[in-house]
Amino acid sequence: MQTATAASQFPVDRAAEAKALFERYGTVFQEVPKLLWRASDGRVVGAFAWTGYTGDTVQMHYVGAHRHWMTREFLRRAFTYPFDQLGVKVILGFLPPERTHAVGVAIKLGFKKLCVVPGVDLHMIAMTRADCRWIEVRNG
Repeated sequence: MQTATAASQFPVDRAAEAKALFERYGTVFQEVPKLLWRASDGRVVGAFAWTGYTGDTVQMHYVGAHRHWMTREFLRRAFTYPFDQLGVKVILGFLPPERTHAVGVAIKLGFKKLCVVPGVDLHMIAMTRADCRWIEVRNG
């Protein structure tokens, strides 16, 4: 697994490749995102990105080049980062309703649809650590 934080160990072009994959599907970041990507056969096939960290929340973004890019291990790492490393209480996401597949994936991952944001027509989704089945639940 390669992450942008380990840029000294891995080729920097993987981060650019992950960002390009997001851009291909219409996501352009206004801030430098924290990235986690999955490479297969020498190219990035999927990535998670986090932006808008507030201490209690962070926004999660995801993109894949094909249907089977999310593995259980990759999902475990993707959710461990915000909940265990950043210590957030809630992961947020905003999805346009026309991306019905992405909304469906979010629900299957364990996100809950909170509302449609008025005036911008975005689905707001959220996941708490207690609702996350991808990482171990800590006692206490």
